[in-house]
Amino acid sequence: MTEPNPLPVKAETEHPMTKYVYEPELALTICAEIGNGITCKAACEKAGIPTFAFQLWRARYPELAKIYSEARVTSGHGFFDKIIEIAEDVASGPNGIDPRRAGVAISGFEYVAGRLVPQEYGDKASKVPAVAVQIITTLGVKGANVVEEEGVYTIEVKNERVIEDGKVEAVKGAKKKRKSK
Repeated sequence: MTEPNPLPVKAETEHPMTKYVYEPELALTICAEIGNGITCKAACEKAGIPTFAFQLWRARYPELAKIYSEARVTSGHGFFDKIIEIAEDVASGPNGIDPRRAGVAISGFEYVAGRLVPQEYGDKASKVPAVAVQIITTLGVKGANVVEEEGVYTIEVKNERVIEDGKVEAVKGAKKKRKSK
């Protein structure tokens, strides 16, 4: 004689993800909303899908992950623009904006912008501008033509050096830095 199963038998149900098939147009709409500064949760609610479905799409489809990342960067720039707008409103005089509340809002937007676009708005953002570097090596070829551009630093790698009495000796990796004209 077999004993009855003490656990209730679950009826066959549909997995929650099966009803959220990847729709590229819907995913792009959500990314556009995120790029406009709306949270992912709010954008997904507006589109009528749960956030977990969108996050799974993002994990499964690299092209969506790239578009999502670009949308987040765009929203970071938007938050920085909001900082400027708030500061201008406060600076324009008494127009109903409490400077203390504006300061709190600016701090929040600075934090978010710094997280979304750290290379531009982060605490450790580079204060030194990037400089183009051109590496030219002639490797002993006589008559080699070196083209220089304005504002480009050139590093020439020569394969020889002058030693005693004007004699020339081959050297690897000798470097000379100079600014182009």
